[in-house]
Amino acid sequence: MGSSATSYFPPMLTNAATEELLKASGMDFVSLRCGFFASSALLMISEAMKTGELIVPESGPIAWTTHSDLAAATAVILTEGIYEGITPLLTASEAIDMEGVASIASKLIYAIFP
Repeated sequence: MGSSATSYFPPMLTNAATEELLKASGMDFVSLRCGFFASSALLMISEAMKTGELIVPESGPIAWTTHSDLAAATAVILTEGIYEGITPLLTASEAIDMEGVASIASKLIYAIFP
């Protein structure tokens, strides 16, 4: 989502370089700008359940996205040909921080294991 040649997040450097190569090729292309995967939050919470601490980089809220929502958006984009080049950001409509994620996880865990 934050594709940039000056990003501090290494995958964004690769994404930015890829988009530049695609632009320079002269070929038609679509570059999907997907939000942060919700499954990543599950991995973070899984580790926290083992250690008792939720340790994440300090940041603001995240508009988490699910793979199924991104797959549906991708299908529309590719089959209807509505974008050429870089897509708008594909994110959830609401952003929450890790404290919010931890709160949701706690409620779910207590609902399952009262």
